[in-house]
Amino acid sequence: MMGFHKNGKIIWVVCSLFVLIMTACVIWASNRWGIVGITASFLLSICIFQVYKIIYEWYAIHGEHNFRKVKTCTNCWIIYLIIDIALVVGWLFSTLILMAVDGTWGISRFAYCAIIIVLAILLTLKPILPFVKKEKYPWNKRYPTSLINAFVPRFVILYTFVVFYFLSFANFTSSKDIIPSLCVVYIGIERLISMFDAIKEYSELEYKSLFRDTARWIYKQRKQ
Repeated sequence: MMGFHKNGKIIWVVCSLFVLIMTACVIWASNRWGIVGITASFLLSICIFQVYKIIYEWYAIHGEHNFRKVKTCTNCWIIYLIIDIALVVGWLFSTLILMAVDGTWGISRFAYCAIIIVLAILLTLKPILPFVKKEKYPWNKRYPTSLINAFVPRFVILYTFVVFYFLSFANFTSSKDIIPSLCVVYIGIERLISMFDAIKEYSELEYKSLFRDTARWIYKQRKQ
C-alpha cells in the first residue's frame, strides 16, 4: 500500500545515518569539551532540523499538488518526528550520564543513577503494541503519532546506554571484564532488534494514518 515498504526503508536509512553521525559527533564533542560539547552538538542539530522542517513545509504548500508530493512530505514529517524526539531524549540522557561520571554539583553517582532510571521508566511507560488500533477520532482531530512517541524514546535510551557502556569498557578494559561486558552489549543490541520486530506489523498502519493527516494538512494550508 502506497509503497510503504520502500518509504519505510528510506525513513530508516536516513534516521540510522543521522544516529550514527550524531553518535560520532557527540563522542568527539564530549571528549573535547564534556557536557558543553554535547549540549552544543544537540542544539546545533536541533537548529538544522528546524530549517529542514521549514523547507519541507514550504515545499508542501507551493507548486503542483499531487500524490507524490504528499508521500514525500509524509516521509519528511516522519523523519522530523523521529529525529526531534531522538535529539531531546539523547541529549537528556547523555548529559545526565556525563554529570553522573563527573559528580556535577556534588551529587553522588547513586543519586544520578536513580534519577536516570526513574526518567527512563517514565519515558517508557507507554505500551508499544496495543495503542495503534485505538486511534481516537474526536470530530476531526486525530492522534496518529503514538507509535513514534512510544518507540523512539525506548530506542534512544537503550542505544545511549549501550554506547556509553561500550565506551566505558573500551577505556577501562581488563581481561576480567570482557565477558560480562560483551554480554551486556549483546543483550542491549538484541533488545534493540526485538523492538524493531515488535513494531513491524503496526508500522504500515501508522504510515497510512500519518499520510492521511499530511494530505489534510497540505489541503488546509493551500486553501488559506
